[in-house]
Amino acid sequence: MNNDAAPPANNLPPSHPLLDMFIQHLLVEKGLSENTAASYTAVLNSLLSFLAKGNLELESVTDDVLMLYLAELHADNLSS
Repeated sequence: MNNDAAPPANNLPPSHPLLDMFIQHLLVEKGLSENTAASYTAVLNSLLSFLAKGNLELESVTDDVLMLYLAELHADNLSS
């Protein structure tokens, strides 16, 4: 993990360095609430879990992979 990156906000579990930086951006630059950031974190961690099942890295995600992820959410009766 890059030591120059800001640490995740309180009560938000670390997930991936890029996602952690994105959540920090939402909190600091965009001024979103911690509850909103926690919701984003939950969704993004769900995506990371999906990627892990397919042995895929976040950096290798394509539109096709995202479509497969959305199809899985739909199959599980979850909103995309």
